[in-house]
Amino acid sequence: MNNTDNTESSLDGYKKASDVCAKIWRSMFEKVPVKEPVFELRSLHGSLSLAIDVVRSSGEGQLLKGILSRRTVADLLMLSANLGLALAMGTRQYLPTVEGYDAAREECRRLFERKNADYGDTFRNDGVTGILVRLKDKYSRAIHLLTHRDQHVADESLLDTYRDLVNYSIMGLIVMREDRKNRKHNA
Repeated sequence: MNNTDNTESSLDGYKKASDVCAKIWRSMFEKVPVKEPVFELRSLHGSLSLAIDVVRSSGEGQLLKGILSRRTVADLLMLSANLGLALAMGTRQYLPTVEGYDAAREECRRLFERKNADYGDTFRNDGVTGILVRLKDKYSRAIHLLTHRDQHVADESLLDTYRDLVNYSIMGLIVMREDRKNRKHNA
């Protein structure tokens, strides 16, 4: 995606998408801890696999008449961001409270800001499909680490993987929001 006048800054987009996820978490997930992380990760991994297959077969521009709506993909990304935060809180790095959720969310935002300074806005290049594929890879990594306990990359912990789940989910929401704005602007 080219950077147009309709493209907001990545950090502004991150804040907006993260705030929406926080509202959902506070209304739905705050009182429901993640009890079976592997089950939850596998469920979302399967949903992401299906979404990727449908997007690839239909074309991203057709997202996705009758089969998989933009709203469904956005909901999947918001659920994914909140699951990543809930799992991060479960590592005992953060307290399982609203304050702990906000601390985890802030740490993810700072990580996004640092990585965005290094990588630029390259997450926009492959659209939602590219982000879904990267997100699916992170789910695979988390599932593997939880089920095998053999970590060969010492400088990327399970907590880092959870933070990446959050950030890729929010990047997907940013791209979807910008696509919607650009479609309205070009209509």
